[in-house]
Amino acid sequence: MLRKSHAQYRVLLFFVALFSFFIWGETVSATFTLPMQPPIVVPIRWGEGPARIFSGEVLKPRTESAETPNSIQLEPSTPILSIEQLSEVETRSSENEKTEDSNVSTQVVGESFGPNIIKNSSLETAASANIPMQWHQGGYGVNTRTLSYPVSGYLNTRGISVNITAYTNGDAKWYFDDVLVIPGETYEFSDYYKTTVGSQISIRYTLNNGSFAYQTLSVLSAQNTWKTSPVRFVVPGTAISATIFHLIAQKGMLTTDEYILRRVFPASTIPSEIPAGTDKNLVTNGTFEATDVNGLPLHWSKGGWGSNTAALSYPVLGVSGSKAVKVAVSAYTNGDTKWVFDDVPITEGVYTYRTEYLSTISSVLTTRFKKTDGSYVYSDIGTVPPSGVFAAVTKDFSVPAGVVQTTVFHLINSIGELTSDNVSLIRKETMAGVFKTGAISLTFDDGWLSQYTNALPVLDKAGLKGTFYIATRQLADTGFSGFVSKIQIADLYARGHEIGAHTRTHPFLPTLSESMQREEIAGSRQDLIDMNVGTILTFAYPFGEYDARTTVLVKEAGFASARSTIPGTVLPTSDRYQLAHFSMENNTTLENIKQAIDVAILNKQWLIFTFHQIDESGSKYSTRPALLQQMVDYMTQKKVSVIPVSLGVASMQ
Repeated sequence: MLRKSHAQYRVLLFFVALFSFFIWGETVSATFTLPMQPPIVVPIRWGEGPARIFSGEVLKPRTESAETPNSIQLEPSTPILSIEQLSEVETRSSENEKTEDSNVSTQVVGESFGPNIIKNSSLETAASANIPMQWHQGGYGVNTRTLSYPVSGYLNTRGISVNITAYTNGDAKWYFDDVLVIPGETYEFSDYYKTTVGSQISIRYTLNNGSFAYQTLSVLSAQNTWKTSPVRFVVPGTAISATIFHLIAQKGMLTTDEYILRRVFPASTIPSEIPAGTDKNLVTNGTFEATDVNGLPLHWSKGGWGSNTAALSYPVLGVSGSKAVKVAVSAYTNGDTKWVFDDVPITEGVYTYRTEYLSTISSVLTTRFKKTDGSYVYSDIGTVPPSGVFAAVTKDFSVPAGVVQTTVFHLINSIGELTSDNVSLIRKETMAGVFKTGAISLTFDDGWLSQYTNALPVLDKAGLKGTFYIATRQLADTGFSGFVSKIQIADLYARGHEIGAHTRTHPFLPTLSESMQREEIAGSRQDLIDMNVGTILTFAYPFGEYDARTTVLVKEAGFASARSTIPGTVLPTSDRYQLAHFSMENNTTLENIKQAIDVAILNKQWLIFTFHQIDESGSKYSTRPALLQQMVDYMTQKKVSVIPVSLGVASMQ
């Protein structure tokens, strides 16, 4: 009777093992002992899962190691799962699996997707020669693996690959920085892949207690051409962030590219907010709610330099009782202190930084750009006043060409305290107006007669429009020879050129009283309005001289902008009352001009040229008519956009 029972067990277990092989694919063997029965072998899926069984004990998920390929950290735990409990765990996991490939999206009619929340998802930005930015090498166990970057990816762009040439156990994979996810919400993951062997897609959740949990999402067959296989999952209630492994756990090679992870919105759902870490907010964990294993906010680090006594605290009470970070300086000689979010990849464009804060002192916003050559450039973009209650500060800044990543410091550099919460960095959707292509403006100061006689014909012939800044009480009509008349100003306007104000008498404005400045500034605008030569929205400071009172008076007079004599180009976020320029002088060469134009157009910036006399006098601020003609010919040849100042200002933020 006993021998018959043993035989029945053997037959039963054979079919269990055979069935499990077809269900689970690649297997390893684990041995269990039943009372009074011979040893049995049950196939167990190798890879990520809620638990693993080795020699009859349950082990917590390992710690990933990018630096030491064969390192593995396993911590025993209790209780031990029975075979029946194991089967139940595997059954629940299998319900969420997708075991067949698909080349089509899983989107159904009426639903929509959120943005891709994986940073550097196309793997085009490199952190080093062999690591894509915000990606990591991973794997564990006893195997010989090679992780390569860059390799030829989908559509010949950059991709990543893993290759296992000898295998006993474990796996190999690349994985991206954890991204924040919303418990209870549905997400869809996909990538493009090709592989010589079967592969597996698994997710690693970081839970609110700092531990990891793993779930297998999909088991995929070998694929020798590029393919994508979207898979969906629902985030468990205790998860705060996640990353996804596309791995192999046997000898073979896997190449992947074009990763996408996005939230799925049912037809009746309209997203009310976008969590930090999405394409909208480049700062991961900008709310500080996620904590890493060291007790620091996830994706943030402590920063500072110099001689000072600083304390950086986390968590502290934030907006509406949430978590926040705090810096405090109790003794100060020099330097600063701040919390720093992980560098994020960026491209040329305009970005908006926002944070909510409270502070006992003024604080500073500073950008740190990393350039393509690996060097860093720092720039202060704003000073923030103290606030005894949480207040919001928003600042736009432009990123020039040649920058690959950035972080923004909200710092203090004196004795005091600063608390920060809800940090975001958002790329503005598009460059507006002239900043889509770059543009040039030709401005003419003072109302010199030579501008009318020598420059106007050149501009009109080429169909270009300039901006002429007029000092309204220094005209031929008032006895100033060598300057234009009111009739000539009206003619300029009638030909489509813009008229701007340049005060009445061209004084050094900062040397005047406030009332006298007002008379010069507002008076000149009114003079031009009385001539019926436009609404007069742009102003130029005589000699480029002004003070704080001057800019206020210019705004009060109704001007939308003012050109300074600061050298440089104008960005979308520049101060419209301190527009930079390029001064044309008697030693300016055609090569100087061409280079300035080319750089401005390449960087999609606005370049304003300032002319005075257009003659052969050779005075410092004069330009030869022949040089102006060559300049106009070059811009015409290059099909450069030439605009009046008011049009450029309309494109600014």
